[in-house]
Amino acid sequence: MTRRIPDHRVTDALRRCLEQDDRRPPDWARHGLDQPVLAFTSRAEPETPTFLVRDAALVREVLTDTAGRYSNKPYAELGGGEFMLALDGQAHEQQRHWVTHVLFGGRAAAHLPVQALARLAWDEAAVLALGKERLDAVALARDAAVRFVAHLFGFPSQDLTLLTGLTRYVYDGLVHVILGRHIGVSPKTAWKRDASATARERVQQLILDHAHLQAASSASGASGASGAPRRTTPEDLDRCDVLQRELAQLRADLVAHGAGIAGATFVPLCARLGGAPSSLPGAPLTPDEQAAIVLGLLGGTVGNVQTSVGLIVDRLLDADVDHASALRRSAHALQADTHIAELQALRDATWQVLAEQPPVAFLPRRVVAEGLTLGGVDLPPGANLVLWAGAPEPRPSAAVTPWQTRVFTTRAPHDCIGDHVVMPLLLQLTAGLLRLPGLAREWAEVEGRERRLERRWHFAARSLPLRHLRERHLRQQPLCVVMDVREPIAEHGPALQRLIGCAAPLIEQSLLQSQHIHSAWFVMFNGGRQLALFTTYDGSFDAYIEYFAGRVGPLFDLLFVHIVDAPVKRPIGRYPKEFVGRIRKAHALHAPVAGLVFSACPQLTTAEMAAADAWQRRQLGQGPRQRPLGERPDARDAVERAAHDALLAPAMRELFEPYTLARQAGLRLALLRQSATRVRDALSRHPDTLRDEARCLAEVMADDGGAPPDDGVPADSAELRRRVVELVDRLPLQVEARLAATQGGRGRSTPADPGPPLAHADAQALADRLVERIASWPGLGPADPNGERLRLRHAPDLQRVHGPQCLVLDIRAPQRDHARALVREIALAAPVLARCLRESGLAHFAWFVLLDDDRQLALLAQVDGGLEPLLGLLAREASDLFDRLFDHLADPPPRPVSRHRSAFVSRLRASVSGHEAVGGYFFSAAPALRVTDIQRAEREWRRRLPA
Repeated sequence: MTRRIPDHRVTDALRRCLEQDDRRPPDWARHGLDQPVLAFTSRAEPETPTFLVRDAALVREVLTDTAGRYSNKPYAELGGGEFMLALDGQAHEQQRHWVTHVLFGGRAAAHLPVQALARLAWDEAAVLALGKERLDAVALARDAAVRFVAHLFGFPSQDLTLLTGLTRYVYDGLVHVILGRHIGVSPKTAWKRDASATARERVQQLILDHAHLQAASSASGASGASGAPRRTTPEDLDRCDVLQRELAQLRADLVAHGAGIAGATFVPLCARLGGAPSSLPGAPLTPDEQAAIVLGLLGGTVGNVQTSVGLIVDRLLDADVDHASALRRSAHALQADTHIAELQALRDATWQVLAEQPPVAFLPRRVVAEGLTLGGVDLPPGANLVLWAGAPEPRPSAAVTPWQTRVFTTRAPHDCIGDHVVMPLLLQLTAGLLRLPGLAREWAEVEGRERRLERRWHFAARSLPLRHLRERHLRQQPLCVVMDVREPIAEHGPALQRLIGCAAPLIEQSLLQSQHIHSAWFVMFNGGRQLALFTTYDGSFDAYIEYFAGRVGPLFDLLFVHIVDAPVKRPIGRYPKEFVGRIRKAHALHAPVAGLVFSACPQLTTAEMAAADAWQRRQLGQGPRQRPLGERPDARDAVERAAHDALLAPAMRELFEPYTLARQAGLRLALLRQSATRVRDALSRHPDTLRDEARCLAEVMADDGGAPPDDGVPADSAELRRRVVELVDRLPLQVEARLAATQGGRGRSTPADPGPPLAHADAQALADRLVERIASWPGLGPADPNGERLRLRHAPDLQRVHGPQCLVLDIRAPQRDHARALVREIALAAPVLARCLRESGLAHFAWFVLLDDDRQLALLAQVDGGLEPLLGLLAREASDLFDRLFDHLADPPPRPVSRHRSAFVSRLRASVSGHEAVGGYFFSAAPALRVTDIQRAEREWRRRLPA
């Protein structure tokens, strides 16, 4: 017998019609599909008659049928027939009533703090989304919806990865069951049902965990209402401990977001589900039925929210100027929870969009009765119906909700039972997006047009690319540049460290004068094989890098001598564009993981920070804040002024190395004396540069920092040598003797003989200024009063109260797979990390990067008080996150971290070793200000600024 080949011409025309422009109603007539009931061949079930029902009256007739002629059985392919979508008749009505009135507490969901849950979900999703100039409204809505349902049902944060994949699976399944299986062209890549065993088992486990917590909190300690046994195994108890901590934090967050007593006493739906009486009609009787209800609600909620937000925002961005202004006022009214009249404008606009374009544009049914005719077309038993529910109709005179469209006004079995739960989230997400300054569609350069909402078959929203003024949300930008050191490492690695140490004064002065750089430091990685530069700055990337090229270009010219793949065109001061391109390429390889960048003061620029601090000090009657040694803007003495030229003269680098080392705690001025021999050797090795070195020396000895006259440069090399040798030999003795005198003769039993004054008066003046500056250090005193030479100590915490920390952890093999998993975990945990860092009051900035071709994960942080407070903070507040991160990291400590904090702290402390700032040099725009100082000054300063 010859097998009949299915005719898919009508099917293909239907698919082309739905793919042509999914932002407008389909042009049925253009494709010859304007029949009220259209027969076509299903690709998945070519032997089963399939019909598209377009006519609104006929769609209503099918949905309002009470005679049992049409069935919901197509939904059973999603995962069985336990959930109400796949139920018919009385079973459907009973389960629907149970979910609505027992689980949700009625149509109004009065006992659920949904407004606060919606605000919290927006705040958490915005942590990552708003940190970038470009965002995807659909992705943001999906992330917020996942977090919303996770909180609503009581899932801990460790389940966010599972929930993200699960909700996408369920929603893709809905699209497939309703439409995709009939018109999809590639059955091999189509959605395929699996048993979702992992998700079902996890939901059942979670319901039992909530029952355990409820039983444990009761006075009797009895089992929960569902008869669930108490948890006894260590794994169960650890899991319940995590759930209890996160539930307590969730309730506190809800109260902080305005939920009041409803937030403080919030009971998640999984806890309510497990404790509800099972004797009521429609109640799930088995754990599998309970899991089916949860999975169905999760998938439908997240999918419909992401599509609805995409539809609403895409439509509202087309509003005229007056309407757009009204919508933004309404969005701000929702944020302030006031101006109810203005808020109504946003509600009306949202409802109108969804009334015209329902997020679910099609619904499936199966014919079960014999002899049915619909619109003059005979429907055989078993036939599949695809009901078109998306055709717009004229707006009724009275305002309607989105669930009261021409189809859903019937109170049909598939109108939204969670509208009072979901609608606050839709409004919150829409308002949050409309409030963003400069919100607009992203421009597609290739197509030469704005990018619009991407939707599949008038169904699932895929993407809505937007842009906004990121600097209005987060003004600071991180920069991470990792460069490979040339071979041999033993030669080029130490040379880079010496060079950075010598350049510290130049870097310090240049960054201070920029007034847009918050912090900067260098770190060596992988045994000196890589050099990394980390900075945080305000404003444009190109402007920042070009400024840096102009001010410290010679430094990078010298650095690139030791770096692989350095820019070909140098000096970079003459070719800044090439330098910008090289730095951009390097930064792109090490951008912050998941885009997470924490800032304690995201709205504050360096200039505003200085202004706020100066204003507060004036209010307190205090003078200008003095920067630590070597960092005062007015202390541009000869050494700092000459640093730039000194870098160009190799023989002078050794002269400045001791000065750099002397700026650190544990000062030993004898290092200056030890450098004399090295300087003499350098001069003898570079006779051709004596003239340039003479100019450098003249700069060192000049008072005004200007270029010395030609006649001030000794032409005779012997005279030059004499001056250099005198400077490096006699200056340490001068300084040492002066300091011994200022310390009351302490430090040596016999004061050092400074000898006669230096022959060059300006060199003597330099010694005097150096003494004055060092003597002004807070807490200065002799470290060893009985020592042969004067060694000094001081109190560096009185000068610099914060510094950089770099924690580097190796990633498990296979590194690429685990690196991707780490990115997902960090993205989902971003709100938790941001909250614990913000509430600690310790961290100025923090972000993660992947290093060494995704073989290492680094946490970069700028914190008050050093390493130990940071480690303690992570052990207390981020233990659950690190439990999950260490699943993908090598050499994990014992877990859970909450029970092995000392081992966790030791493991992280070891990860810092060898990754300190090169030469101990760290630039900060406000080295003497703690996070709390900056935040307090900012609050007071902004409060008094004119409106």
